[in-house]
Amino acid sequence: MIADAIAAGHPDVSGPALEAQYFMRGAVPNWADYMADWDRTSTLARADYPHRRDIPYGDSPAEKLDIILPAGAIGNAPVQILIHGGYWRALSKDGFIFPAAPLAAAGVISVCVDYALCPHVSMTELAEQCRRALRWTRANIAGYGGDPDNLHCTGHSAGAQLSAMLALTPEFQPCIRSVTAVSGIYDLAPLLDCSMQADLRLTPAEVAALSPLRQPTPTGAAWLIAVGGAETAAFRWQSQAFHKHCVSQGVAAQFLEVPGENHYSVISVLGHACAPLQTAWLDLTTKGTPA
Repeated sequence: MIADAIAAGHPDVSGPALEAQYFMRGAVPNWADYMADWDRTSTLARADYPHRRDIPYGDSPAEKLDIILPAGAIGNAPVQILIHGGYWRALSKDGFIFPAAPLAAAGVISVCVDYALCPHVSMTELAEQCRRALRWTRANIAGYGGDPDNLHCTGHSAGAQLSAMLALTPEFQPCIRSVTAVSGIYDLAPLLDCSMQADLRLTPAEVAALSPLRQPTPTGAAWLIAVGGAETAAFRWQSQAFHKHCVSQGVAAQFLEVPGENHYSVISVLGHACAPLQTAWLDLTTKGTPA
């Protein structure tokens, strides 16, 4: 299946060279520093804004979400669904609260989603858990001052793929207004030949069903597709190819390569006041169009 990606422009690499393109902890040796900063800034976001923690949205222990609210009275507020990365096999919502701070300052409610991790569940089940989180949000967010028909999805890395899959789910297309996908993998085929496949256990059928690049993209939502300029060639190709795929189908999609940022630092830019990525993201959430 990777032959299709190579034919579409994916770097023609295999073996250790392919592994190096997708093993981000090897590409960014100080990756732990970025995660520590996410934890720190997420703790600050909780301290600064009203929030509700660990609300169950499903039956399994992993199916919980947090809600971060703007200060003061709100009503019919836009709602941003935040989905963390970690290659579908690591991390949690607790380190991906920090984007909620600029959202809350702009009057937006954030819903931060946890999900079970591979190999404890399949990729298919993991994606379905995120759908259950969105169903819960649609049914309940009005009670927190949010507009269930004005939903937005933001994800990093694995979370970018999961956010895209939510927008590609027909039942959600009437209510998802935008998707901000940062440093995502939109064609899963290359991962079949990488070490993380031992945990992901992807099947060819899952690659076909769960790769946004292999699906028709609906025109109802606006898309912001971002990647770091210092990321590997394969990660940059993933975002470039998905943007081209969206545009070819008449979808409103903006592509933003953030100069000098790596796979971990680029998502932190959502917290940088007045940075072009943050500005475009907030405008998409609050105004319905990128800057």
